[in-house]
Order: sequence, then structure tokens, then C-alpha cells
Amino acid sequence: MLISRLPVRSGVVLGFVSLPVHFFLSLEHSYQLAVLTLVLISGVYLGYAFKDGRPRVIATELLAA
Repeated sequence: MLISRLPVRSGVVLGFVSLPVHFFLSLEHSYQLAVLTLVLISGVYLGYAFKDGRPRVIATELLAA
């Protein structure tokens, strides 16, 4: 899959693709969407940390979240 082979480039492209959505939202809704996106991203990181199972990895991700 292309996304896994080019993670930085894929992240930049996905970031620019999602950015225009904020122009069509009010400021309050734009903030809410950004917060929701960050919460979902941290949930993915925490989920993979718990799947890994190592206490140090879990603690690191919990501190980062």
C-alpha cells in the first residue's frame, strides 16, 4: 500500500486534503472538528500501545496523550 511506503508524503497529502473542510465551518465548529480529530488520533495510538502489551509502551503513549 502506498500510504505505508511513503508515510511522510502521505501524511502531508492527507493533511492538505482535510484542511479545506475548515474553511466551510464556523470557527467554533472548526475547533470542535480539530479537537475530535486529535482525540481519534490519540485513541489509535493508545489502541496500538495496548495491543502491543508492553507496559513501557503503554505508559509512554498514556503520557503523550
